[in-house]
Amino acid sequence: MTCSHNNGPQTNNRTPARSPSAEPLSWGEDDLLFTCASEGVYPSAVAAALRHSIDRSCHRPLEDDEFDALYRSTLARAATLLRVDPERLAFVNTATQGFLFLARSLPLGPADVIVVPDNEYPATIHPWAEATASGRGKLRLLATSAPWAAPDISTIEAAVSAPGVKVLCLSAVNWLGQRYPLQHIAKVCRRRNVLLAIDGSQAVGMIDISPVEIDLAFFCTTFFKWAFAPVGIGCAYFRHDLRGVLRPEMVSLESAGSVRPGDEPRLPAFPAPLVLAVPPPLCLAGLNAALSLVMDADPATTERRILKIAASANDEIMSAGYWTAPRTDRDRSGIVLFSVLTPPASGEVPKVIAACNEALRARLRLEGIHVDLKAGLLRASFHVAHRESDLKRLRFALRHARSSRVAPSRKVSLSRQGLSRGPSSAQQSKSGGGSLGRARA
Repeated sequence: MTCSHNNGPQTNNRTPARSPSAEPLSWGEDDLLFTCASEGVYPSAVAAALRHSIDRSCHRPLEDDEFDALYRSTLARAATLLRVDPERLAFVNTATQGFLFLARSLPLGPADVIVVPDNEYPATIHPWAEATASGRGKLRLLATSAPWAAPDISTIEAAVSAPGVKVLCLSAVNWLGQRYPLQHIAKVCRRRNVLLAIDGSQAVGMIDISPVEIDLAFFCTTFFKWAFAPVGIGCAYFRHDLRGVLRPEMVSLESAGSVRPGDEPRLPAFPAPLVLAVPPPLCLAGLNAALSLVMDADPATTERRILKIAASANDEIMSAGYWTAPRTDRDRSGIVLFSVLTPPASGEVPKVIAACNEALRARLRLEGIHVDLKAGLLRASFHVAHRESDLKRLRFALRHARSSRVAPSRKVSLSRQGLSRGPSSAQQSKSGGGSLGRARA
């Protein structure tokens, strides 16, 4: 059963699979997707739920009680996946919307400091930049040595221990594949009374994660990358001690109570459901089906499989003669970052390297293999449905591109640029870089 790309459901006549792990991640028979870190695909069950929602809306929109039942059941299913109380969850349209809501709600003074790693995705940084632009807090970007690197625990601990720090915000898995040790970071933040806010958009559906078990104050995620859902729906979790601080972005009848002509305007009554967004029925139906698949597949089992596939993919890419971003067992994820040429150990990726990687990406696309180009480097995302044969096909295409001298161009003087070709697998293993290691059984 082929999956449908998230630009919209596609029809076919094959028998639907029971699990997304049984479905190839492809647009068609010849295309192979390694791009779910940008946008995932629809398994057949999700595509069917979307089609049903559209067909139903064309004939009869949902009644209020029907919509309410769908809304509540989907929220409850998300709470089950994350192992949290549904009363601590609210829907959002995007993760950025959730962090904007948090940044606008927190009582930040002009001297309060918000710490964010400087290689976070811009959408994670923007809400805090907006707050500081209005005089609410100071944004401190935590320097990283390279786009694919992340600050180590000692650097993070020193940063949150500085005077005036109130918030640390980062991704559970950042957009370039770095996975943070959240349990350790959460302990550090608790000792320093620093609010820890986590973006889970690159984590939910890839790794087994629960905000309660980590003791996060705030957690926000979308579901359209690794969790098979449509674009436009996510959720935000808030710890109980934030409930008195957060105010709803929208007012529902349940929170506003009955309003009669002539009543005085008043704030919503609390405690009441926290409403940040009301997703359309199409998004709720798609997410409901997607969450069923994610939970049926068992998140812990899915995490082990994804990490094992990514470890194998890393080895295949290295064996084809390409550089891969150094990762340890603790910080590896389902994302493998690679490059035609070895980038400098610090600073931005030079334009010559980005150009070579863009040329390789275009070459792979012609062969029906799709990867992303991010921060000048190539990013491949490996999900539960990828098979060893997919990795072999990727390795063959990469070796063919290398032997065809697709990149680097002969016109580029590598010695003059201070660059080198990607090391061999043996060289990189010897230096300790690039190996993801094997997932534990």
